[in-house]
Amino acid sequence: MVRGSFPGFDVLTSSTRLSLAGAGLLQTSAISSMINPSIYDKKFFSLSIIRYPASITSQSAGLVLPLRKGYGHFSINNISYGIFQGYNIDAESTGTYDSNDTRLISSYSQGLTLLPINIGLSLSYFNSNYERYNFNIISFAFGCHINLEKHKALIGLSAHQIGLSYGNAGINMHPKVALSTSKRLQYLPSSIYIDIINSRLKTEIFTGIITDINKKIKLFIGSSTMKRKHDLKNNLLRSLLGASGIGFSYTDNSFSVHYGLFFYGTGSLNNGIELSIKI
Repeated sequence: MVRGSFPGFDVLTSSTRLSLAGAGLLQTSAISSMINPSIYDKKFFSLSIIRYPASITSQSAGLVLPLRKGYGHFSINNISYGIFQGYNIDAESTGTYDSNDTRLISSYSQGLTLLPINIGLSLSYFNSNYERYNFNIISFAFGCHINLEKHKALIGLSAHQIGLSYGNAGINMHPKVALSTSKRLQYLPSSIYIDIINSRLKTEIFTGIITDINKKIKLFIGSSTMKRKHDLKNNLLRSLLGASGIGFSYTDNSFSVHYGLFFYGTGSLNNGIELSIKI
């Protein structure tokens, strides 16, 4: 059995989070693969497609609906790595094969009766296929957040990627803990998001800001401490843009559309589009 760490859990599946460079765990999203599960509210349906370098494509769909005294959430995501030509040890063609990941997430969030606190739990099933290698991951995430309504701020704590893997390519799970905050600024038409995410291997800080250009158009900007890893020190512009995101959204009545970009220090980029509909 092959065993190693797996970065597929950290792939961004929402173009909104893409333009915030990974920040925004306390921003409601029906399709984000990593979010504080206590934040789900309202009723809406979302679709997103993101194109990564090397023809890698992520497609997602998600739904949030009222359920009992809270909100239920379900999403599906597929990441296609493309079609490849297979060979045996004698360099003879064995035909083509495709590699892909599929992830299903189901969540529930609910507010406490006597306190301005929401709690949430999510269950995730992840299946990955790489030619003859196949593995599955079942994981949990749980979180809570407090609503400081007077200060127009949220503070949240969440734990992610708690689970196990099985199959012929075992994976070492590295659970993460996130401390998150969001705040609507008093003198600017903007909301800021800060997420401190810690795992056994590292701690990263993600920051993002969403600014209302007018009643219908918003500007998204984000960056993180991962910029250090993206800085190849061979081009000033690439060093400045590395590990950063930018995007715009347009909202009109019951729907919104968002387009986002994420820049790598190498000069390549991801781009994605997301559609959300209130139901």
